Amino acid sequence: MKNNGTQKKKKLRAYGVTLFCLILFIIWLTSLCHDALLKYTWDKIIQDVIWTGIFGIASFCSFYDAKKIGTSQAINDEDDERDKFIEMKTGKTMFTISQYLIFSLGAIALIGAIVLYNRGTSNDFGSMILMSIAVTLLVIWNLLILIWLLITFINYRRD
Repeated sequence: MKNNGTQKKKKLRAYGVTLFCLILFIIWLTSLCHDALLKYTWDKIIQDVIWTGIFGIASFCSFYDAKKIGTSQAINDEDDERDKFIEMKTGKTMFTISQYLIFSLGAIALIGAIVLYNRGTSNDFGSMILMSIAVTLLVIWNLLILIWLLITFINYRRD
């Protein structure tokens, strides 16, 4: 009983770290878009890209570490088969693939928009549209993770 309680605390703490990293990721992403649209120097933009990447990777790692807490202690093989069947039926793999795809497309569009906008051509409107698409994709990615976190918190609260 006590072991189960400590695992829940560890898991909730890990989800809290994930939420914190996501908030910092959104803040640095906003700063990156702001600096790119105001045509700051490349060193400021590269600094924002690095911090955005650090917090994006940290949110990925803490999210998947939190999912792994408590799953290594399966009671028997029947539970493992049932878990695999439930994951197959719920389309967890498709959800994970869509998260990676949305994040990748958003990051590529954001990098493309920054490069296009800083070239100084008369293509500012096209880069603004590309920046809007990139930010929209990255916000959707963040919302997917936040929805998953909320559902997880609700499920732990019910237990």
